[in-house]
Amino acid sequence: MVVFGIVSSILLTLVQNAVGLPVRDLGTFWHVTDFHYDHTYHGAGLSCNADVPNPSALGDYWCDSPWRLVTQAIDSMAAFKPDVDFVLWTGDTVAHISNDNLTVEINTDILTNLTNAIDSAFPNKTVFASFGNHDYYPASQYPAVNNVIYNRTADLWAKW
Repeated sequence: MVVFGIVSSILLTLVQNAVGLPVRDLGTFWHVTDFHYDHTYHGAGLSCNADVPNPSALGDYWCDSPWRLVTQAIDSMAAFKPDVDFVLWTGDTVAHISNDNLTVEINTDILTNLTNAIDSAFPNKTVFASFGNHDYYPASQYPAVNNVIYNRTADLWAKW
């Protein structure tokens, strides 16, 4: 518990410094994670775990998220509580799709689309974003050295 308390104190200090508000005034934020956007949902449906002959516009139990579900979730957050202090986005944005059907470009396009959607819904808000294990290509194989996805994402997230 002591480690948790120290980590919590450090996190609160980092958030306070980035947002510019005293810790006592940090009251509301959105935490979003695991969008798992399937860019192939209305075509090949590569994330689907079963045959889905008529996928609905807002998703199917056996598949990852179509774009409409992702954007409606973000838009609903902004409609319900737009005046948050910050947004915490903890990754896993890319769908559960085989590495054979993904590329660096596809993954960075997906991260770009979500970055733009969150930024559009929460303009002028600080977003603390991180990767999930599916966001890198190949999935779950993040290197400890600089690379294309790190650089492209750093450029995307620099505004925050």
